[in-house]
Amino acid sequence: MMFLLNLLLAFTQLPTLELASTAVQEAPPTPEVDILDRNAADLPRVAAETWASWKPGEEPSIHVLGALTHGNEAYGVNNYPVALEGYWDVLELSPGYPPVLHQMGVIYFRLHRYTDAIECFERFLLQVPNYLTATRALGHALYSVGRYDHARIHYENILRTDPASHETRRGLALTYSKLGETDLSILAFEVYLEAVPTNTEARTQFAEVLYDAERIEDALAQARQAAAEDPFAPRPWFITSRALFDLGQDENAEIAHAKFVALNEVSAQVRAIESQLLVQPRRFDLLLALITLHKDSGNAGGVRDIVSRLTTIDPGELRWPKYGHLVLHEMGDASGALDAARFLEENYPTSREAIEHLLEFYTEIEDVESAQRIGAKLDGKQPGGTPEETPDRDEASDEHPGG
Repeated sequence: MMFLLNLLLAFTQLPTLELASTAVQEAPPTPEVDILDRNAADLPRVAAETWASWKPGEEPSIHVLGALTHGNEAYGVNNYPVALEGYWDVLELSPGYPPVLHQMGVIYFRLHRYTDAIECFERFLLQVPNYLTATRALGHALYSVGRYDHARIHYENILRTDPASHETRRGLALTYSKLGETDLSILAFEVYLEAVPTNTEARTQFAEVLYDAERIEDALAQARQAAAEDPFAPRPWFITSRALFDLGQDENAEIAHAKFVALNEVSAQVRAIESQLLVQPRRFDLLLALITLHKDSGNAGGVRDIVSRLTTIDPGELRWPKYGHLVLHEMGDASGALDAARFLEENYPTSREAIEHLLEFYTEIEDVESAQRIGAKLDGKQPGGTPEETPDRDEASDEHPGG
């Protein structure tokens, strides 16, 4: 079952540092508001290793299955308040149940409730101490509250058991830096980036460590590579500007700083919206605001990510992938627009609204073969001449999302 698989998933990102709403909004199916006011310290307690015989793959007790399913389904679509409601119910019925303690730890970490996350992970390890490697997020939480010595011990213990736990090594690299162990931090980052060379955030963190160590040219090289990998991330441009100033390249430094200021303004707005979405994941107006921000900044990848989230939390609703396709096409993202068109074609094969939309798109881009294929569907025939029943119009609104 999914909740058992989730136990073995470790959180992969360390924490980093009101727009006008649109008309589209749906009241989220949230639990009682006080669910977010409850602290993990208030969870029912159980003796250590009561669950010592528990193993992944073991079926849960039937009396917790309903609450567990409720929590897991909400967790699967990142609806953390509803997931917490289900998980609290499980632990009140079956105190100390390991996979739920683990999932709650992950949720609290993602909500930036680090003390609660620590409580859940420590209780998890009290029950099943052999599953230390599943708790690198405990190290992240300890780091986030400034308990660097404890974070270091936890990360190092995990790496002794699992040297290939790359995100644990990144957490350790950051922790070494906070503890003033610069050489160890640099070494850990080098090992990490050799294994995971495309993590832009990690490369940016490495650049910061190098800059603080006064290895200015090395820091500049890492920051420039990070900016090339993710041109919409502001922090690489900030480091680049500082390094260029130090190297006496004032004009280039000013250009880099201006780039940082522009990107950071968008990033701050994105972070503000994302913080609201953590507890209100079905706020479609906020998700649409994110699409607008990414579109206006030219970030097609950001648009694709948000459209994917919309189709996940509201499956079967045509307006979201259709709107995403329109935005990507308008932005000139030819590859993204074609991918979105294929998604519409595969997932809405009998929707007249989708077919008409795709026919207009393929005609505009002069893709004659695809236009003919779609046109045959609109005529009620498959390309081979087989009639196909086509509804007048599906129930999805064809209005512009947000209008």
